[in-house]
Amino acid sequence: MGYVKVREGEKIKDYELTDMSGKSTKLSKHIKDYLVIYFYPKDDTPGCTVEAKEFSQHLEKFHEAKAEVIGISNDDEASHKKFCDKYNLKVKLLSDKQKVMTRELGILGEKSFMGKKYEGITRTTILVDKNLTVLKVWENVKPENHAKQVLEHINSINK
Repeated sequence: MGYVKVREGEKIKDYELTDMSGKSTKLSKHIKDYLVIYFYPKDDTPGCTVEAKEFSQHLEKFHEAKAEVIGISNDDEASHKKFCDKYNLKVKLLSDKQKVMTRELGILGEKSFMGKKYEGITRTTILVDKNLTVLKVWENVKPENHAKQVLEHINSINK
């Protein structure tokens, strides 16, 4: 079913990726108590737009729950900037153009479109704590209402 290799209870590396301004940043720089990392296939596509807008809409509630949210795709920084500007997105988007993080975590898998096979991101979200330990993995995510689902999970941990 899924290609995702990363599992709950495992630690992930403190990956260094670039933000939409081209600045290099480590994941650890974005963690409050929790870090939500959602992996999405492509900027400005229907499902990815729904997901990014919903995470942006709920961002303040994530912050209240001591969580930061970042989105990661293999798109470049200019594409991220254009995507954020077009939809007034508030979530941080990082670029994994070299596909290092997505490949190592098993987020990258074989996909097909109109009979043509290619390597692409499987829509996945992981929740990590301050130590970069994976608390939860959501695979094959449906974009609609996913942000709310993740927020509810964080709130249940915080109780």
